[in-house]
Amino acid sequence: MYKNVFFDLDGTLINSIYDICDSVNYILNKYGCKKRSLEEVNSFVGNGLKKLLLLSLPEKRADFDLIYNDFKTYYFSHCLVKTKPYAGITEVLNKLKLKGIKLAVITNKPQFAAQEICDTLFKGIFDSVTGEKEGVARKPEPDMVDITLKKLNAEKNETLYVGDSEVDILTGKNSGLNVLSVSYGFRDKSYLKSHGAGDIVDNTVDIYDFIVSFCG
Repeated sequence: MYKNVFFDLDGTLINSIYDICDSVNYILNKYGCKKRSLEEVNSFVGNGLKKLLLLSLPEKRADFDLIYNDFKTYYFSHCLVKTKPYAGITEVLNKLKLKGIKLAVITNKPQFAAQEICDTLFKGIFDSVTGEKEGVARKPEPDMVDITLKKLNAEKNETLYVGDSEVDILTGKNSGLNVLSVSYGFRDKSYLKSHGAGDIVDNTVDIYDFIVSFCG
């Protein structure tokens, strides 16, 4: 019986790839680099903004820290231009909340951006939002999950982790949580299966049906 559900953010709750891609290409253009396609940027996401930028740059840069800080500043001020919740996900979250299930976000997006997005798009829904912060290892390490479990006084065997990527699959494995993968986000079903996914749903409505099937 699931009493708690932890969600990844990008590719699971929100389609943020257009704002992410626009921000990457703004920075690449500013520093004289060739722009990346949407498909390329999509393949780079999942491990935080720093790794995203490292993969997006054509070569190692001595001025990387300067570029990265500029990138963060630009993205933070443009993270809600095109970003929207996936169709039906807000209704799913509200229905889960009405059933008394605790809801949390665990994301490699920096804490400031994650909190701003959740406050704007999902106001009052989540009991906890944990993003990247100094001194806490990013997913797929279990640190963020452990922090959230403690904050919500949640037991692992009563908690489901929902995400769209191989990073999320590993996060669940490393944290001792069951994982539900979604194929409507940044990774398709065949990719997820090749990276060890077990249960997979293809749309947001099926998330609710999957969870309540365990709740009696």
